Amino acid sequence: MIAKIKEFIKNININIQIFSARDKKKTVAIFCIAAVFVLFLIGFLIGRLAFSKEYTLNNLENALNKKKYYKINTYCRIESDDRTGRNEFKPFADYFSNESRVNSLITDLKNKGRYCDFVELKNRKWLFFDNYYVEVKRIDIKVNVNFAGTVIYLNNQQKYVTKKDNELVTLKNIVPGVYKLRAVNNNSFGQLNFEKEITAVSSSTLFNVDLKGTRISISSDFQDADVYINDKKSDIKAGDFINKGPFAADKGTEIYIEKTFPWGTIQSEKVKVTENPVIHLKMNLNNDTLDAILNKSVEESVKSIFDAMNAEDMNIIKAENKEKIYNEFVVERRLLRNQYELSHYDFKINESEVVKKDNTFYANIYTTLKYKVSKKLFGIELHSENKEKKMFFKIQMNVDETWKVVDIYAIK
Repeated sequence: MIAKIKEFIKNININIQIFSARDKKKTVAIFCIAAVFVLFLIGFLIGRLAFSKEYTLNNLENALNKKKYYKINTYCRIESDDRTGRNEFKPFADYFSNESRVNSLITDLKNKGRYCDFVELKNRKWLFFDNYYVEVKRIDIKVNVNFAGTVIYLNNQQKYVTKKDNELVTLKNIVPGVYKLRAVNNNSFGQLNFEKEITAVSSSTLFNVDLKGTRISISSDFQDADVYINDKKSDIKAGDFINKGPFAADKGTEIYIEKTFPWGTIQSEKVKVTENPVIHLKMNLNNDTLDAILNKSVEESVKSIFDAMNAEDMNIIKAENKEKIYNEFVVERRLLRNQYELSHYDFKINESEVVKKDNTFYANIYTTLKYKVSKKLFGIELHSENKEKKMFFKIQMNVDETWKVVDIYAIK
C-alpha cells in the first residue's frame, strides 16, 4: 500500500514538471514575439522619421547654415553617383553660404520639389518607408581661353590644357557651386597667371579667361640678327621671331637685337613688351670704328677735289661723278690761275647714317667745307675769296669690305 502511494506521488511530480516546462516555453515564445513586434514598430517609426521629407530638409538646412559640410552628403546625392565624397559638395555648399539663399532652397524644395534647374527633391521608397533625398544635377560649363598651352584648374584640380589660341573649352560633369577658376600659361618666355572666383550653376554660362599677355613679332631690316630677351640670347633670329610668346604685358620684359658687322657688333635699342604685337627694332650702324673709316674716306675724297681743282684735272677726284663735282667747285679763270685751299671741313657724325639697301651698305655723310680761292703772282697773293659749301657724300661698302665714295653733290 505504501509503495503504491509513493508511486502515485512520484507520478504527480513528473506531471507537474512536464506542465512547468511547457508553460515556460510558451511564455518565452510569447515574449520573443512581443519583443520583435515592439522593435519592428520602433524601427518603423524611426525609419519613417529619419527618411521623411521634413526631417531631410530640416537637417539639410541646418547643415548648410552651420556649414557642416561633412553632413551634407547624408542628405544629398549627386546625379548618377551614389558614392559622393564630402569634398565634391564643397562648391555646392559654398554657393549656399548665404542664409537667404538657403531659405529659398528649402522653401522651393518643400513647395515645388526643385530649386532652379540643378536641385531636385526625390523619394526612393523602400518597403513601407519613404526615402527622401536631395539630388544635385551636374552641369557643363564653358571657358574661353585666349592662349594655347594654358592649364585650367577648378579648385586646384587640373581640368584641361588648351591646344590653340582663343579655344572654347567645355568642362563636363561639374557639380554646381562656387569655384576658384585658375589658369596658368608657363612657356619659355615667362609665366602668365589668371585667378577668379566664379559661380557656376547653369550650363549656359560662359567664363572668359583673359591672360594679360601678348604674342610678339619683330620687324627689322636685319633678319639674321640675334634676338635678346632681358639681356639673354634667345637663339631665335629676328626673321624667325613671329608670333612668339605669350609675353606678360606688365612685367617690363625688354627685347633687342644684336648683329656683328665688319666694323664691330651693333645692338639695337631696347624695347619693352607691351600689348602691341609688333616690335620695330632699328639699329644705328655707326660706331667709333666705322666713323673713323668713313671720316678717312671723306677726307681722301675732299683732298682729291682740291688737288683736282689746283691741277685743273677732274680725273683726280675720287668719286664716280667727277665732272659734276669739278664743275661745282671750279671758278672761271681770268688770266691768272686760281688756287684752291681747304681751310676746314666739318664731318657731321650726328647727321650721318648707315643704311642697308639691296644687301649693300651705304653711308650718307653730311659735311661743310670752308675753303679759299685766290690768285697769286710770283707767290704774292693778289686776290682771295672765302667760300663755304654744304656737301653730301654717298659712300658704298665694297665686297671686300672697303668703302668708296660713289656720289658727291653740293646742298643748295
